Amino acid sequence: FDRLHGDDEAARALFAWLIAPLDVDEFFSTYWEKQPLLLRRPRHYHHYYKSLFSKDEFWQRCANGDVVVGENVRVVKFDEKIGKRVDVGEEQKGVVL
Repeated sequence: FDRLHGDDEAARALFAWLIAPLDVDEFFSTYWEKQPLLLRRPRHYHHYYKSLFSKDEFWQRCANGDVVVGENVRVVKFDEKIGKRVDVGEEQKGVVL
């Protein structure tokens, strides 16, 4: 992300789009390696990330072996007994989805 502070305007613009409506400078000064960030957008933004990739493309990448637990995806599940998300990545590490 150091490049986002440099002259690469395309990278900065893409990152700004990903974290909108939060400002890039505010992200780095307030959140980057300091605290978690949950972006909430109005209801009319529900298709905001649709152009990144589809569910079908994701499952195709899984079928091709491109998605490996612990390497490029983190697996979590919601445990109703304790009322929170639990990382199940260690027990699934190395599994090709």
